[in-house]
Amino acid sequence: MPFATIHFHTKEGENLRLGKSSRDIAKDFEKSRIDYLVLTDKVSIGERARLPVKAFKRIKSYLSKKKENLLFGLEFIGQGYHLLGICMEVEKWEKEKCPSSLEEICYKIEESDGVIGIPHPFGPCGIGRKGIEYICALQEKGYLKYKPLIEVSFYLESFPSRHRGLRRENKRAIEIARSKNLALYAGLDSRFSRIDLAYNEFSSDLAKDLKEASLKGFKNSNIIPYISPVHFPMWRETAYLVRDNLMHFLRNGNSALFNFALNSLRRFTF
Repeated sequence: MPFATIHFHTKEGENLRLGKSSRDIAKDFEKSRIDYLVLTDKVSIGERARLPVKAFKRIKSYLSKKKENLLFGLEFIGQGYHLLGICMEVEKWEKEKCPSSLEEICYKIEESDGVIGIPHPFGPCGIGRKGIEYICALQEKGYLKYKPLIEVSFYLESFPSRHRGLRRENKRAIEIARSKNLALYAGLDSRFSRIDLAYNEFSSDLAKDLKEASLKGFKNSNIIPYISPVHFPMWRETAYLVRDNLMHFLRNGNSALFNFALNSLRRFTF
C-alpha cells in the first residue's frame, strides 16, 4: 500500500520565504518512504497562485525518481479561515486568482478536479463547526459533488503547549467527522520537519481514493491516516508563526492565533 503526505509548505511558494529550499524538499522526498507528496502553499483572497505554481514546478524539476508523484494543492486564506484544495490540476492555477468567498473557493477546487480539505478545523485559523456545516450543506443541496475531508493535524499535536489544549482540537475534529460522517486524513502542516511524520495510506490512485473516501465518509477504507508517535515541539516554526501573527495584530488589531489563544485560556483551569 502506498503512502502520501498531505499539507506541506515550501520556501519559494509563499511570501514568507520560510522553510526548506526546493532542492532540499526534492531530496528529502526521494529519500523518504513517502510515495506521494501534496504541496499546499498559501494563496490569499485576490492573490494569484503564481508563487505556489512556480515552486511546484521547480521542485518537480529536481526530482528524478518520483517526478509524477508530486501533486499540487493550495491552502486558501479566507476571512478568518483556511481551506485546502487537494490534488488539483496545476495548469488551471497558473494565472488564477483566489476567489473572494467560501462557496466560490469550494466550487473552484472541484472545477480544478480537486477535493476540499479542512485543515486544523478547531485550531488557529480553523473554519469551525459552522463552516464545516455550511460546506456540507452545499454538498447536500447538490452544489458540490464531494463532501469535505477533515484534517487531523500533526502540527497541533507537536505545538508547544503547557496544557496540551491544541491536542484537544484534533479530538474535536475527529468527533465532528464521526458525527457528520466525514472522512479523515492526516495533515503535516509544516515547512521544516520530515515529510513522513504524518501520512496517509491509500490503495493506488490518491486523487481517486480521496474522492471515494469523501463519498463513503468516516468509516471508509480508501484513506487511512497516521500521525507519528514522535511528538516534538516545532520550535522554529512556532516562533515564526507567533512573529507573523504579532505583526498582523500590531497592524490590524486582530490575529487568528492570539484570538484562539485567548479563547483557549478561558477554558483552562489553572
